[in-house]
Amino acid sequence: MAKTVSKTAARREGKKSSPCGHALLAEVYRGGVVESRHFGSVAVVDRNGKLLYATGNPHITTFFRSASKPFQVLALIEEGGVGRYGFTPEEIAIMAGSHSGQPEHIEIVDQILEKVGISEQDLQCGVQTPLYFSSQSRIPEAGQQFDQRHHNCSGKHSGMIALAKILGGDIAEYLDPEGKTQRRIMKGVAEACQFPVSRMTLSTDGCSAPNPAVPLYNMAWGFARLASAFQFKGHFGRAMETVLEAMTKHPFMVSGEKRLDYVLAQTFSGKVVAKAGAEAVECFGLTDRGWGVAVKIDDGSSRGMAPVVLSILEQLGYKFNKKELFDYLFVPVKNFRQTLVGKIEAAVKLEKAK
Repeated sequence: MAKTVSKTAARREGKKSSPCGHALLAEVYRGGVVESRHFGSVAVVDRNGKLLYATGNPHITTFFRSASKPFQVLALIEEGGVGRYGFTPEEIAIMAGSHSGQPEHIEIVDQILEKVGISEQDLQCGVQTPLYFSSQSRIPEAGQQFDQRHHNCSGKHSGMIALAKILGGDIAEYLDPEGKTQRRIMKGVAEACQFPVSRMTLSTDGCSAPNPAVPLYNMAWGFARLASAFQFKGHFGRAMETVLEAMTKHPFMVSGEKRLDYVLAQTFSGKVVAKAGAEAVECFGLTDRGWGVAVKIDDGSSRGMAPVVLSILEQLGYKFNKKELFDYLFVPVKNFRQTLVGKIEAAVKLEKAK
């Protein structure tokens, strides 16, 4: 288990832990002074479920959010969806991802809609400004319009409707937590993460789909199993391999330009398969080791996630070009005149689990 620090010790050590068991993960500097701190927890687990490293509380329960997408698509694959609809690896990748709404992404979503025989109006994810604009620090042009295809979850929702049609359900009710579609999806998530549906707490995600709360440890275990999918036999193993292959060969469909998941895929050449979630969740599998890592920043802010993840990878022995990733290792803090006034850097310290 990870080392825990008492409240008294925390005060002596400069508040390096929080009352709920989280540890210091990142610090925000303005000039040379720490202005803010981000606390959270990390779990590193192998394919057999052994907790290897941790910081904070690796067993804390939190919502999976979009980091669950690689597992939410398993049911569609297990039920024969790839063969029935002729889905390509790119299309599976976008179902398992949170795309940026770039033209290339919309083209793939359109292909899925056509194959399933549905339209944009059948989706129930809502409309959002594409993530492309925030990741590129851009503002949409006046009058520019978007629809549900531009939502980062439109690939996932298209796949869910495809599964609903296979199962014979009413596609208008594909988000019903008690319906056959979502119950089948949650079985896939439960199997991947080795955490029973009966112990999951479901709530509504930002895209209106049901989303489970599970321990951080089980999130990490799920990604360890994804990273070593070839180890598992039967329908589950083949489905996991399909997702892993899609995500590693088409990481742009999982994310988008300048976003952390895509940067990790490019930097580590398929050794890291990553999926972010809202409210500062990040999960990734290490395919060369069969390990999974799950990170939760307690306050829900993702601004320090990139340096935290890169620091974790460095502590686990992964090498990368620090000059090329400087702005991810030390996230610049700028004012409204775009003057550099500070930085965000990692403070995370992994410890071997006992």
